[in-house]
Amino acid sequence: MSKFKIGDHVKAAITSKHYKCTGTIVDPNGDFILVKCDEDSKNPLAWKSTVHGEGKFFCLNKDLVIKLKETK
Repeated sequence: MSKFKIGDHVKAAITSKHYKCTGTIVDPNGDFILVKCDEDSKNPLAWKSTVHGEGKFFCLNKDLVIKLKETK
């Protein structure tokens, strides 16, 4: 069972090339997690995808993902 699930809000760790980028998990399966960028998060390494819908996406190694607390 993965500690990450679809819809979790995450950010990239300081050792990642995606450092300071935040987003929402789209696919937590496998060794890498697919993350949809937040609208206010600028990530030049992200790409557009027609498979996963609108927006930009990036992959993170599970060791480099920090789960953010939910704010309500």
